[in-house]
Amino acid sequence: MPHARVRAVRLAPPQLSLDVESDDAGRFALSLPEGSVLLAAEAEGYAPTRANFVAPSRGVELVLTPGGGVSGTVIAESDGKPLPGIEVRAVPSSNRNAPVFASALSDEQGAFRIEGLEPGSYALSARGGPWYGELAQSIDLGLGDHAGNVAITASAAAEVSGRVWLDDGRACEQGYVALRTAAPALASPEQSGERSARSAFLGLEQIAEIQPDGAVHFPGVLPAFYAVTVRCLGRLLRDGPRELQVASDSLAGLKWTVAAGTALSVRVVDGRKQAVAFAPFVLRYPEEAGRRPITVYRSDARGGFEIPGLAPGAYQISPQRPAQGATASVELRAEQAHVEVTLELAGSAAIEVVVESSEGTPRDDVRVSASVEGGVGIE
Repeated sequence: MPHARVRAVRLAPPQLSLDVESDDAGRFALSLPEGSVLLAAEAEGYAPTRANFVAPSRGVELVLTPGGGVSGTVIAESDGKPLPGIEVRAVPSSNRNAPVFASALSDEQGAFRIEGLEPGSYALSARGGPWYGELAQSIDLGLGDHAGNVAITASAAAEVSGRVWLDDGRACEQGYVALRTAAPALASPEQSGERSARSAFLGLEQIAEIQPDGAVHFPGVLPAFYAVTVRCLGRLLRDGPRELQVASDSLAGLKWTVAAGTALSVRVVDGRKQAVAFAPFVLRYPEEAGRRPITVYRSDARGGFEIPGLAPGAYQISPQRPAQGATASVELRAEQAHVEVTLELAGSAAIEVVVESSEGTPRDDVRVSASVEGGVGIE
C-alpha cells in the first residue's frame, strides 16, 4: 500500500506522536524510544487500522482493507430544514462508547458522507452546537458496501464547555473529559420522554479532547444527570465538578483543576531475578463503584515500565496469562510522588540456543534472532 499515512503514538514518558508516509512498496520506518507504541495506518478508500507494538520492532505489518461508507442528510426535528456543520459519527454498534470512530461534518445542505468503514454494524449519531440526533436503527455494512440516503433527525440540546487547568496555573494540554449518564434523564416538557429514557438506559458516554489551551467543548448534550471523568496526562482531578445536571440551557465556564498523582514503576523479573523484556502484565486499579478496572501494560526492553498519575489506593500487579507468578500488591498514598514495585514471574526467561553445522559441529560467531509476540526481535 503506497503512500499510506502511518502514525505512531507513545503515551508513556516521553510522550510523542510521529507521522510518516509509506513508500512505493508500502514500507515505513520510525525512530522511537524503547517501549510500547500504538501504530495506526490509513489511506483513502480503505478502512483505518490500529495495533499495539513494542519498540524496537522489525517486520511490522499493518493491513488495510477496502472501506465502506454511509451518506445522507441531517435535518431539524422542528421544521425539517437541513442542518450544516453537524458532526455525524459512525460508531460500532457493539461499543457505542468507543473512543475511536469515523465521522464527517454536514455541509450547507445538511449532507454528509463517511468513508473508510470496516465491515460491521454502525450506530449513527449527529451532534453539533445545540443539536443532537441519532438513527433509530443500526447500519450494516459488508466489505466495501455503501449505504446512502440516510436521514438523521436532530433535536434541540444543550452545550457544555469549560477548561482544565494544572495546579500551577498552566493549561492542561493533553487529555480528555468524559460525561457518562449516571441517572434517569430529567423530566422536561420540551424533551421527548422516550428519547431521554433511551439515553439514560444506554449509559452513553461523550468524550471531548482537551485542547492545547485547556478548553473542552461538548455539543448536543441531552438533558440528564452526568458523572464527569477528567484525564490529563499524568495528573489527577483535584477540584471541579464531578457531577453535572444538564437541562435545556447550556453550561459554560466550567473549571477543573488537576494535580500530579503518584508514578508507579514496575520492574518485571524472572525466577533468577533477571529483567524480562516486553513482558505483558495486568494492573488492577482500586475498586470503584463495585468494579475493579484493569489495564494491560508491557515492560520495555529493560524489563521496566512507569505508570504516571495514579490516585491513592490499593493496586495489584499480576502476570498476564499464560505467564505465571505471584501477584504484587502496593498501597499508594497521596503524599508519595514515586513508588517502585517488582513483579516476579515463575521460571526463567532465558532461551539457550546451540548452533551446529549440518555435520553436527558447533558453530561460532553466528547471529541468532528470536521473535516474540508483536514482532519484537531479540538478537
